Amino acid sequence: MLFRSGRYSKAIRCYQRAVSLDPANPALFRLRGEAHWKRGEIREALADWTRSLELKADQGEVYALRGKALLYCGNPKEAKAAFERAIRLKPNLLSAVVGRAEALSAAKRYQSALLWLTKSLHRFHSPDGLADLILARGRIYLAMGIWVKAAADASQALELRRDHPRVNAAARYLRARALIQMDQAAAADRDLRKLLRHFPRHASATALAEWLQSPEVPRPVEVRTIERPVKIPKPKIVQAPVGLNGSVDSWSAEGVFDSWIVRDLQRQEYGPITKETLNRWVEEGRVSAGMRLLRGDWAKWKIGRAHV
Repeated sequence: MLFRSGRYSKAIRCYQRAVSLDPANPALFRLRGEAHWKRGEIREALADWTRSLELKADQGEVYALRGKALLYCGNPKEAKAAFERAIRLKPNLLSAVVGRAEALSAAKRYQSALLWLTKSLHRFHSPDGLADLILARGRIYLAMGIWVKAAADASQALELRRDHPRVNAAARYLRARALIQMDQAAAADRDLRKLLRHFPRHASATALAEWLQSPEVPRPVEVRTIERPVKIPKPKIVQAPVGLNGSVDSWSAEGVFDSWIVRDLQRQEYGPITKETLNRWVEEGRVSAGMRLLRGDWAKWKIGRAHV
């Protein structure tokens, strides 16, 4: 009750008394850690979640919480390991799947993060889960300086859950940041105004909106200039251009699942790309028979021979 009402300090004191009476109860350390997290006491939360796992190791959710704290503390390598342990215990734990991508991104392994999120799409069928995955991917595109794809992912998340306040706010904030970088200030301002109408205390959105209205205000860090955007690599040209066969329409996808990965004969993976880009790669001779393809909603790879 204290936790739900936001009285985190009192909740911590209650959990402390409970721990003194039952020091081998892992749930108490998990709950106290969550209260510490709410108070911004990250290292105390990390210590409690670590202790909870020492007492009971098969808690996927707690490994995900520990990964979140480690990532916040600037330790992406250990955070990634914690998220992976959570996924082994609970393969469809969304917070762990997204967390692993964020840990990869924090280590500047952007391409690996994008591939991981795209491969994970087929696990989630609810609009909420898909929206969170796409938002995470959009934030990685933003960190890479690929503004168009960041804005596109934000728009897709908005289409999936426009009625969800949290998703709506996160998507509009992400899209506004990308639009600013694309010199579309008016469109960004519209997104920020709609966001602030429902979340007037959103500090980062407020700072961006004020900067757009007053150019003399220092440029916020959220829209810092990236001098050298990270590019998504392409496969080498391996053969003369070929055309796709007549059955292409039967394996096309739209929306969030129009995300493809190509694996070459050396098992190097490229993507995610749209079907339009895949068509161009095929025409350029970058996709040959024997290569494997994975679409967002496929759980297994398919051999390119069937489609080229």
